[in-house]
Amino acid sequence: MLPASDLMTADRLLSYEAHGMRTELARGQLLVREPAGYRHGSIAARVLSRIDAFLEADQASRQSLHPLGEVLAAETGFTLQIDPDRRVVRVYRADGSESILDDRQAIDGEAPLPGFTLPLAVLFHE
Repeated sequence: MLPASDLMTADRLLSYEAHGMRTELARGQLLVREPAGYRHGSIAARVLSRIDAFLEADQASRQSLHPLGEVLAAETGFTLQIDPDRRVVRVYRADGSESILDDRQAIDGEAPLPGFTLPLAVLFHE
C-alpha cells in the first residue's frame, strides 16, 4: 500500500492529463492503460456475435424472449477477462470463484447462458 501522501484523490484525477490513455482510480492508486485497439474490438465482436446467435436460436426453439441487451445488462456476476496475447480467458463468478481457460478449452455460459459454449480456438484465430 502506498503512503497516504502518494495516494491520488478523485479531484486530482479529474485534473490529470492522461495523453489519450485510459485511467482508473483503484483504492487511491492511479492505473493507466493503453486504449483498446482493433484486436480488442475484433475479439469482443466475435464473443457478442456468438452470444447473439445462441440467443436467437434459443428464442426460436423455446419461444422465449431474452434479447442480447437484457442478458448483457443482467448483472449476473459472470465476467470474462480475455487475454489474446497469452490466449487465455479468466472467468469470474458472483460467488467469488474464478477459473482460467486456455485455447484448448471452451467458455461455458454456465447459469447466465445455459447451453452456450464457445471454443477458445475459434475466439483466438487470427
